Amino acid sequence: GYGTDTFGKGASTSNSSKPSANTNTNSLGLVDYMNMNKLDSSFANRKKLAAKYGIKNYSGTASQNTTLLAKLKAGKPHTPASNNTYYTENPGKIKTLVQCDLYNSVDFTASHKTGGTYPPGTIFTIAGMAKTKGGTPRLKTKSGYFLTANKKFVK
Repeated sequence: GYGTDTFGKGASTSNSSKPSANTNTNSLGLVDYMNMNKLDSSFANRKKLAAKYGIKNYSGTASQNTTLLAKLKAGKPHTPASNNTYYTENPGKIKTLVQCDLYNSVDFTASHKTGGTYPPGTIFTIAGMAKTKGGTPRLKTKSGYFLTANKKFVK
């Protein structure tokens, strides 16, 4: 851990790395950043924020905290944007505008990405609609897989 050198090594004056009074917030960890900005840094609140920013299955790992910190600094939570960003009714047929993956669940996680990856311009027949627990609309293809309903990605 940090600062637990009980053998007196590493704290010697021959150590060339000088301690710096670094006020650069980029070196702050997530909890420090949250505390500095008077945010609740409890695990429960970080888990809630992670979900809001689209980080799935938050467990407090270093990489998740780094991702959450970057998203907090960017200041834009991932929320299903205004209603006109997503199809909310079955469009019948859509064309992919970007490379899209098909999932066997409305939860778009790597373990559910079982329907393949399709290039821009692929046409899908949409059989129905579904929503995530968070309310994000998904398109259900006639083959039974789920596809994004975000109009930035499908038309």
